[in-house]
Amino acid sequence: AKIVPAIEDLNWCKAHGALLTLQAVTLSTPAAVLDPRVCEAATTGVAAAAQRDKPQVVETAVRSAGRLLLVVDAAAVGGGGDAAARLASVYAALVDAAVQVARPDSGHGPDARRLAVIALKNAAKSKFEAVEPQSGQLVSVLMACVRDRAIPVKLAAERALVHVLGLRLRDPAAAAARLKAVTAAAAAAADAAAARTLGDYARRVLTKIAEAESEAEEEEDGDQDAGAGSGGEDVDM
Repeated sequence: AKIVPAIEDLNWCKAHGALLTLQAVTLSTPAAVLDPRVCEAATTGVAAAAQRDKPQVVETAVRSAGRLLLVVDAAAVGGGGDAAARLASVYAALVDAAVQVARPDSGHGPDARRLAVIALKNAAKSKFEAVEPQSGQLVSVLMACVRDRAIPVKLAAERALVHVLGLRLRDPAAAAARLKAVTAAAAAAADAAAARTLGDYARRVLTKIAEAESEAEEEEDGDQDAGAGSGGEDVDM
């Protein structure tokens, strides 16, 4: 648990440096943070830092949460035993930390909120099974974000919903089943009217975004085959 110090106990400048160290560790030696004790300590610090009033600390905390989500997701799903259960709890806490920043009433600026939405999008894109238990909460916040006046937040939220709802799944039956399940979760988390709004928005707007993303990725794949360009997740993480 000493890969990074107790971030929540540091002043903002040292906390910012500790978060940058954590990001570097997740990129260079991700296995180092899969020790539940390390991951729990890091998550506690990241969640606390995400609620500070320094924008640069909040934004770096959100980036760190996004990196940790991508490292932890495989270990948090489908495993057994105490370690897997602890990592699943860490994963849920990281999702919640990003959700709290993304919320329209969070008090954070649009840059931090957009980064939080991107972190959630990348998590859903990487392994939906890991975010599925919190899909009702995610949909509620993301649907609020698509009505945001800050256009970058709105656009990021739409892309996140595409992956949370499974609209990029190649199997139409699987995509329809996931949309139905997530809509039901949203109805349980909010109300039936909100679920109907979600279904209508998915049909009118999000399916078109999913189709455009698929076409864009196919073009990128062609560029890579020709030796140009590089793919991957959003670089903000």
